[in-house]
Amino acid sequence: MFRLLVVVTAVLTLSATAADAWSRVTSEADFRARLVDRLQVAEGRGHVTWHSDGRVTGEWDGQAMRGRWQWHQGFVCRNLIIGTTETGTNCLLVETRGNQVRGTQNQGRGTATVTTLR
Repeated sequence: MFRLLVVVTAVLTLSATAADAWSRVTSEADFRARLVDRLQVAEGRGHVTWHSDGRVTGEWDGQAMRGRWQWHQGFVCRNLIIGTTETGTNCLLVETRGNQVRGTQNQGRGTATVTTLR
């Protein structure tokens, strides 16, 4: 009986861990299906929308944000203007988990930001 309890506990733990795992967005079609034309909100920071025509709009730290995006070799690359500051081009590794989105700068080697789809 003890062995059965251990096995059941292990299976439930693995199932919960798998359900909490981030899923990488690997293609432009996947990116468009999951994220494009949907509002993403970063609590306390702002919001962003990736538009189907390649535009990016939103607000970040109280400043208007606009720019362009394109899909390139497994990453979404964007160049933004926040307020009057141009960010330069940066390619993000994008992952989702439920209604959460995690974008990690510098092709997955930089700072990550988590937003919520609305």
